[in-house]
This record gives sequence, C-alpha cells and structure tokens, in this order.
Amino acid sequence: MKYKYFVAGLLLSASAFMGSCKDEFADINTNPTVVSKADPRYLFTQALSNFDGHDYFEWFYDFTNMQKWAQTTVSSGGNDNLMTTMTNAGSLGSRVYPVMNIVNELKYLINTDLSGEEQAKYTYLKAICDPLMIYLAMLDSDMYGSMAYTEAYQARYGGTLTPKYDTQEELFELWETQLKEAVETLANEVTLDGKVVSQQSLVNQDLIYKGDYTKWLKFANSLRLKLAARLINEDLDRALNIVKEVSKYPVMDSLEDDFFYNKSIDDRHFAGGNSMNRVAGSMQLINFLVDNLDPRVRFFFEKNDYNSVVVQAFLDKDQTMASFIEDKIEVEVDENGKKVFKGWKAPGEPWVRYIGMPTVVDANSNEKYPEYIDYYQGLDGNLWKVSDLEGNGETTYAPYSCFNQYMFDKKEIIDYPVAPGAPKVQITDYYAWYGLYLSTAEVNLYLAEFKLLAQGKDIGFSNSAESYLKKGTEYSVRAYDKLANLNKIPYYHQTFEQDKFDKSIKLEEAEVTNLLTNPTLVLDGTLVENLEKVYLQQYIHFVFSPADQFVMMRRSGCPMIGSELYPMEELYPGVASYPIPRRFQITEPAIDDKMGDIKKAAYAEQGYSYGPNPSTLNTERVWYDKKAPQFGEGPKL
Repeated sequence: MKYKYFVAGLLLSASAFMGSCKDEFADINTNPTVVSKADPRYLFTQALSNFDGHDYFEWFYDFTNMQKWAQTTVSSGGNDNLMTTMTNAGSLGSRVYPVMNIVNELKYLINTDLSGEEQAKYTYLKAICDPLMIYLAMLDSDMYGSMAYTEAYQARYGGTLTPKYDTQEELFELWETQLKEAVETLANEVTLDGKVVSQQSLVNQDLIYKGDYTKWLKFANSLRLKLAARLINEDLDRALNIVKEVSKYPVMDSLEDDFFYNKSIDDRHFAGGNSMNRVAGSMQLINFLVDNLDPRVRFFFEKNDYNSVVVQAFLDKDQTMASFIEDKIEVEVDENGKKVFKGWKAPGEPWVRYIGMPTVVDANSNEKYPEYIDYYQGLDGNLWKVSDLEGNGETTYAPYSCFNQYMFDKKEIIDYPVAPGAPKVQITDYYAWYGLYLSTAEVNLYLAEFKLLAQGKDIGFSNSAESYLKKGTEYSVRAYDKLANLNKIPYYHQTFEQDKFDKSIKLEEAEVTNLLTNPTLVLDGTLVENLEKVYLQQYIHFVFSPADQFVMMRRSGCPMIGSELYPMEELYPGVASYPIPRRFQITEPAIDDKMGDIKKAAYAEQGYSYGPNPSTLNTERVWYDKKAPQFGEGPKL
C-alpha cells in the first residue's frame, strides 16, 4: 500500500500547510466581507469528481488479480502458478480519501460559515455526503479491515496528523448509524422555528441524480443492504434486522435510480494515459452465458477475431482452423470446387463469436487443451495464422474473447478483424466513459438472498425470493445494455459492413423474456440449491465490479466446487493446496512513517502478518470474514 499511504501523506501534509498559511496570508487578503465564500455545491461536485472507485491502478493491479481468482478472466498467455501471489501496488484501500478530503471541507464550511436558515437549507446536501464516502470506504475496508476514518483528514480543523485506525467492527456500527440517519433526514422536511426550510437545489452540480434528493435517499437506503450482506456470517440476525429497517423506506427500483457515473462529455477515464493488459474471458463463464443465451456475454466480452471474412480467408488457403471454430461454421463447395462460408450454426451471430480460455494454471502446456497449447506456444501456425492469396505475410487471429475493455477504458482506435492484406477498418471516435455502481439489479439480488436466508422470518419485503431474483437478473441485463449503449462499445451502434453475417450486440426484448424463463432462475430446490442460483446471478452481475464479486464469493462459498449448476474449477490440478488470498497483503511501515506505530498496532490487533504469502492471506481474515466458508465450499447455514 505504499502508493496509497504516499498519497494520503501528501494530502494530510497539504492540509497542515494550508492551515499554517491561513494566518500568514491574512494581511494580504482584501476585506473578508468582499471576498466570496466557497459554494458548498461546488465542493460537492468536486467530491463526485473524486469519487471514481474504478481507477487505473485498481483495474491494472487489484482487479486483475481478483478476476483471475474469481475465474472470470484469464491471462492472455494463460494463468501461471504465481497468479495468487499479488503485489501491493493498487489503489483499493484508499479510494475514500480523495472524497473525504473534500467532504470534510464542505461540512466545515456549512457548519462554521453559515447559520440559521442559510445553514439549514444545506441539510440534505450534508446528508448525502456520508453515503458517498461509505460506498468507497466499505470497499477499502473489505480487503484491509481497520482503517483511518473518523479522525482522518481533520488536521486543518484542529485534528491530528496521526489519525487512529477504526476497527472494521466499529466502522460497520458507524456506517449503519450514518446511513440510517441520512435516510431519515432525506425522508423528512427540514424545519427551523416551525417553518419548513427549502433545500438548496443542486441540479447540474450533481453529476449523478441532477439534484433529485429522493434518488439519493434510495441510494443511501439501498447501500444498507450492501452492508448487511457482509454481515451474514458474522451476525445473520443483525443483518436481517437491518433489512427490515431498510424496508420502511424506498430502495432503488428502476434504471433511473441506478448510480450511473460520468464526470463530463470529456471524461475518458484512464484511456490514453495508461494501457491495460488484455485478458481473456474464462471458458466456463462464457460457455455458461452462451449456453443460456444470456445477453450479458456480449457486454462483458468482445467478439473474437473469427468473423466470416476471416474464416473465408482460412478456407481460401485450405487451412485447418481450431475445432471449436470449425464446429460453428457451415461450408459449401461451389461449382469451381472452392470452399465458401455459408453461415453460422445455431445459435448464430453474435453468440458464436464468444469463446473463452481455460482458467487452469499452465493450460499452455496442458495436454487437455492441445489447440490452446498451439495458440500459446505457436507450435502450429496454420491454426491461427493465415496469409493472403498471394502468400504475402501472415496475420494472427485471436480465437478467444477479450474482457470488454471498452466498458472501462475508452480506447481511441478500435480495429475490426479484416482478411490478410485488406485495408484496416477502424473506429476512431473518442467517447466519454460511463460506469455503473450501486443498482436496482444489485438491490434485488440482495433481497432474493435475504428472503432465502430469513427462512420465513419477516424482513419487511413481501415478494418472493424468486421474484427478486428474476427482477435482479432482468435489471442487470438492462443496466449493462444501457452501459454498453452509453459507452458506444464495438458492434453496438455499428456493425462490420464487410461481413454480411455480422450482427449487432444490442439487447432485444425477446432475449429478456427468454432469459427469465430459464430454469437457473427458478427456485424449486433445497435452500442451498436456491441460494446457489442467487449467488450465481450476483457473481455474473458483478463481472464489472471485481471487488464486489470477490466479496460475494468470499462470504457465500459460491461458485461451489463440484456444482452441477456452475462449478468452481480446480485452478491448479495436481497441487494439493493452492490457496486463494482472502485479503490484500500489508507491508511493514517504514521507520520514518509518522503513522507507523498506529498501523502496526492495528495490524497486530487483526492478527495480520506482513507479505504476500497466499496461505497467510487466506487464513488471516478481516473481521466479518472470519466465520465465512472457504472458497468453493458453499453457504454456511
């Protein structure tokens, strides 16, 4: 966590510097009654601008590890036996601090510089700040446990430069209280001396909901379910009581309620400044989505390179393709004896263009996957490389589907696969980036889980677990379709015209209807079997939220080893113990670290050791994870 402590140290030091300079520059300032005071609304906009919890460092370091452990993606060169040994370079663990730094200033400004009705009209604005911080801080704490929170970034207001570490248990108590208070505040009128005080309008200063405080209420109330879900193994009764309290107020219930995030039309996330390693989708996930005709496969992953034009290039040279490509095509021979691509076998385009890679370690030398060995090691170029008709040069075509990078990293140039020697066909437009955080889908999938765990106990929500499961799945599909549309990902708005068989990946309404009749969404089994179906949909929904996906796997024990529905695979066959970390590693504080003693005490209290050893990180767990099942064991009831 060197990076995150370095940044935190800079911000804390800056706070101290600003405080010390206040008096030194007092004589230079003009009449303070003439100088305009900062507008709290603009500070809120800055807090939202700092909010991004999916930055480059998270995707490059933290999420890449989590996705491999979750068997969602695979290294494009195949997973190696060091995949569970992580580096401590990501930003997860410190995402809340850039927001906290601004929020603390916003609250101080309102509480100190304003009074009476002028202060009261910002009551709602202050109330929505805590949920914003809690969302990020919860994810930070998920992987590290204790953290500086209640005393952090308070130095400029008379606080300390060495804030205490609050325990995870204390943080959950605090966040539960703050979220409840925020909801109750937003649900009631603000009065002063018996008079209703109109609340400050945010409109465009609110990048998420355009100043709709009702939607912020739903966000805060729904966030309580996210917190409760983390408590199911530590204290199920407490978790269910939180859910019942949540039922008294509205929760997210439509795409309009979802937390879609976009800073501006110029925001391109981290494209251009950094590049991401390309990873492939896992074989079992892509196969499951395609087999069940789940449209989300088209938003999560990219089409592979084998369109009809590329296939025809192989046919023209009479070259053999991989069996899993040839099995999907129909070929006819014309009157000249030439092989001609006739069409795709069922289910046709675009489904046939999604192919994953094996997740097992050392698949690049595993005889179970001979054609992948060929691809990884280049043993037989004819399977993957083809030249033009004149034999000039060779072009390599990837058989697998990459994780859809265009959903989080807006590349400037996108290439469509063309025949060898053909002119490039590219998309060169550069669009703003949109992300999805808390959503109606997530809320309903939590409610399905809680209805099952309650086993008939009243938790306030009256619909059946199956109805919540289906609604959560439906809104997951719709949310990702909306996100793909907003991000203008390849094949959504335009197809490859040179390929007459190419199809758009846009969602079709009939696909939703069909998916909702799928047996995987029918809860007609035992409690464990029904929970497994709910957790599977959470697993799928969280594909673009790897931290949430990882936490779900950790607390649920799903996907389950040996499952008939969706099995968790043995990552390293033949190796008796191949543990997956359950938290991120910590490093011993440097001797000159002002926070060194505080950190060491917090680590010791949690029973943490230093370093990246996977076995250690599997057994030394954060507070709410101590009673949870091992990965793949299934739910603890």
